[in-house]
Amino acid sequence: MDQAVNRSDYKIKVKAEPRKDSFEVPRYLYYFGCLTLCQLNIRPFTGITLSDIMYLASTISTLILILIGRRLKVPKFPKGVFWGSVIFLLGGCISSLFSSDQYASFVELAKYGYLFLIWFWLGLALLTKEAYVVNAIIFWAVSAAIAGAAAIAQLVIGPDIIPNTEPMWGRMTGTAQHVNDLGGLEAIALYPCIALASQGARGYKWTLFVIILSSLMLAGLFLLAGMGSVIAVAAGGLIYLYNTPLRPKIMLILLIAFLIGCYVITVQEVTQSGFSLVHRIVERLEGTSDHDTLNTRMVTYREGWEGIKDSFIIGHGMTIEDSILKSEMLPHNILLFKWYQAGLLGLIGTIIIILAAVKISMRVGRISGFVQIKQTRVALSASLISFIVFAAGAPISMNRYAWMAIALIIALDGIARDAKISGMSGVGYAVK
Repeated sequence: MDQAVNRSDYKIKVKAEPRKDSFEVPRYLYYFGCLTLCQLNIRPFTGITLSDIMYLASTISTLILILIGRRLKVPKFPKGVFWGSVIFLLGGCISSLFSSDQYASFVELAKYGYLFLIWFWLGLALLTKEAYVVNAIIFWAVSAAIAGAAAIAQLVIGPDIIPNTEPMWGRMTGTAQHVNDLGGLEAIALYPCIALASQGARGYKWTLFVIILSSLMLAGLFLLAGMGSVIAVAAGGLIYLYNTPLRPKIMLILLIAFLIGCYVITVQEVTQSGFSLVHRIVERLEGTSDHDTLNTRMVTYREGWEGIKDSFIIGHGMTIEDSILKSEMLPHNILLFKWYQAGLLGLIGTIIIILAAVKISMRVGRISGFVQIKQTRVALSASLISFIVFAAGAPISMNRYAWMAIALIIALDGIARDAKISGMSGVGYAVK
């Protein structure tokens, strides 16, 4: 007699397939935006960089996917950044009404709105795992390293080797169009790059990769011979080293990058008739500098303040033409610059955005119990401090490289808050 068959003995357990990520394409476009972030000389259209186009394409594709029904869980946008942006935009609207070119001023203001609200939101929406934030940092670091390599090429091969840019006063520009931009983009990206050495179980090849990136960035930083960017790096370094254990791998990266930077300075001394960062420091100490950018900045501060007193509340408008001073320069301080442009509300909004970013960075460290998130947070915090110090002596406007640390801090904060709620770290390192 046949034995009864128990169907449960033959029940097949099928492992559930992971749900496909519908937002891979927008995320890759975002990564490509990071990869071209520091190539400010590549401008397919007037005033628009290749990076701008990639981020815009990422934004549009994300919105299209949402409109056709793809679900996207986005953490809450930080209130401080939101209200700071609203206050800044309100001040910009008022000042634009009194601009010499109202239409152009409102166009510039719309760009700020996109930067502070849409672009910050885009990172929050797409970088929903720490792996995604780390990947963005990798591409950002490669972009900054390319800028440093371009500066070396300008020194060794010739000043015309990089299209749409050239050295200024013997100072290299890399893939930027002004020495200040090269200094800012290298200073702000340096510590997130160095921190990549601590991400995950990486081998010696990965450490070598980070050493190459960091060395190229530091070489670019030295070749522009800028005091402000070096001070910004030093300020960020205090934050990074204070909050990071001095592991042999990190010390090795810093040492090798510094030695290569010193070698580049030596080459610059020989090829540029004695002009280099060291030469500028010595001249500053002796009071014999022919490149007295400190006094230049002081002139912009005085002239900027005189202009602010003429329009203390309203401002002068958002266009560059509205902001040019008697010395034919822009105010070399982010707070003074925004106050001059967008009036008192513009100043208040800018301060709120920056302070909110600092607060968010500190909050990530408190609420996250995951070591990797904390390491990334420390690196981005150091980058944020470098940005603040650099912006104190530079006319920062919509330069994305300057605001990148804030964008990634906002994304990391969303990850940390979600991880705390769900009890999951979301830590991973495969490029996605």
